[in-house]
Amino acid sequence: TVGIYCERDEYQSYYGTGAVISADGHILTSTTVVPEGAKNIQVVFDGLKTRAAQIVELSVPLETTLIKVEAEGLPFFPLATKLPAVGVRAYTFGNAHNVFRINGRATFSMGVVSGQYEIQDQGGESLYAGLALETSAAVNPGSDGGPIVNQAGQLCAILSLNFSPLRWQGVGVPITELTAKLESLKSGKVATSTTPLWPDANADEADPLAGAARETQRFLVGVQVNRKFAPEILPRMPWDRFIKTLPDFDKKPLPERARLQEEYFNAARLLEVNQLLRRPPQPVTGVVISADGYILSSLFNVGEDMVFKEKSTGQPKKFEFKTTINELTKFNQSESLREANPIEKIVVTLGDGSQKEARVVARHTPLGLVLLKVEAEGLAYLDVQAAAAEPQLGVPVGLIGFVGNPASSHTLNTGIVSVPNRNRGLQFQTDALLNYGNSGGPVLTADGKLLGFAGPPIEPRTIMGRVLSLEDLNNWPMAPNSGVAMVARVDRLIGSLNDLKAGKSIEQLP
Repeated sequence: TVGIYCERDEYQSYYGTGAVISADGHILTSTTVVPEGAKNIQVVFDGLKTRAAQIVELSVPLETTLIKVEAEGLPFFPLATKLPAVGVRAYTFGNAHNVFRINGRATFSMGVVSGQYEIQDQGGESLYAGLALETSAAVNPGSDGGPIVNQAGQLCAILSLNFSPLRWQGVGVPITELTAKLESLKSGKVATSTTPLWPDANADEADPLAGAARETQRFLVGVQVNRKFAPEILPRMPWDRFIKTLPDFDKKPLPERARLQEEYFNAARLLEVNQLLRRPPQPVTGVVISADGYILSSLFNVGEDMVFKEKSTGQPKKFEFKTTINELTKFNQSESLREANPIEKIVVTLGDGSQKEARVVARHTPLGLVLLKVEAEGLAYLDVQAAAAEPQLGVPVGLIGFVGNPASSHTLNTGIVSVPNRNRGLQFQTDALLNYGNSGGPVLTADGKLLGFAGPPIEPRTIMGRVLSLEDLNNWPMAPNSGVAMVARVDRLIGSLNDLKAGKSIEQLP
């Protein structure tokens, strides 16, 4: 792993990470680290040794740049020949927060491959769209362009700045995509290897929770909740595109250009954080608990958003990308109305890909769960009563989520039971990453015991039609993947299941 630094002109500089893939100095990185037109590319190796590099090949669609330094006998990553399965151990290395120039060493983190799915171009600095490999290993600013590596030391993916608004976790462009589409790798011009760094290591070694996740995925469904107002996607714009909207930008004095660039990145970050408060457009997770179509999910998933509407249009405000934060956060209460975003329809995607309309049967408000029903027969289902167990402090758990990828239809986030009893014993707490995508998903032990169902990824609620200032954002104490996840205990649910199936909602406990 190496740190990479470059510039495009006197005010645009870049830094990030790269992965050495040949002994003679070929390095894979991201176009967000080495973009088109980059010059003065400097590569920092362990021990602060620096070498100059040149671009060999660049692919914007793959968000990948291949560069080369003049060298011999460099240690390098062999390339994986297949995608690792969900649950396989994974490692990330990175130039996080400029660490290479501080101490000459990469940061290191361990996790699992937590998902495989298609991602879309989100309109920001990352433009990659396609198959992505998600990991629970840490990904921080400056990690882009770095490697995701398996247990045998093989390079599995190059880290991207892109993300899924359903999951908000680190993702990489799979090496299998690059070897198939990047001409320098496809042609064999680069002397790469696939031989594991550690031949005795098992590249497919998985977390003990992976087996329970694979067994449980057949009970998962996607829950698409359609509301009066469609999910809100805040505007994003790459810096390269944004400067084209500024008249005579290149003629402005250097301090003025630097100021505009700083304003741009501050605004882009504010919009990204505000997007965390918006529901994504994709389906969330439900669990089939009976052959005839009863489904449990998080009450959060059928909750009503807080919508700020303009009185003049009766619609949520439409935002344009602006770099003045005061313009983005401007809010006139006298010109706005605040209301809920009512549900119009719920559609469930079953394991076979078929879709059925669902209805809300009952709610268990203290536990934060909802019972849905689709008309069906003979569904594979999770026997809640037979699988139920009490959470015990420190026990490893896996939080399973639905994702609509036929090749790998589930996600897996691992952690431990960090607090067995919260909220009068109705919930327990885990440090497994909880997000929009896996809210409502089952939380299991390695031996397949069911401890509960994942609660809300955000508190107090989602919003639309308003961009909040950094000060106002402090009123949201919990955001996706915070490391503090609340789970409805299944042992507190069992006694109420028959009442819920009979349509009796439980609003409070005695």
